[in-house]
Amino acid sequence: DAGFAETTPTYRGGEEALQNFIRANLVVPAEALKAGLSGTLYVQFTVEANGCLTNIKVLRGPGYGLDEEAIRVLKLMRGQWMPGQRGGKTVAMQLTIPVHY
Repeated sequence: DAGFAETTPTYRGGEEALQNFIRANLVVPAEALKAGLSGTLYVQFTVEANGCLTNIKVLRGPGYGLDEEAIRVLKLMRGQWMPGQRGGKTVAMQLTIPVHY
């Protein structure tokens, strides 16, 4: 509907603050370090209308404990997201973000 603006959820402080939070809190598991893994995994989640994150899951994760670690870090973001809006109403929206390790 052309009359309804849509605003996607945003992390308080913006994209740079989001990546800084992830870098500061992500602990690469010893198993992943031993395997010499590096790269990016993608985490999908829903930002609820109240700003809480639900349905957190890793897409295309490498394993070695990194998937669980990325989920742990996202759970630390409670209250740090501003929810999306559709048609002037606050709504739940799904997002996918990169996590670099």
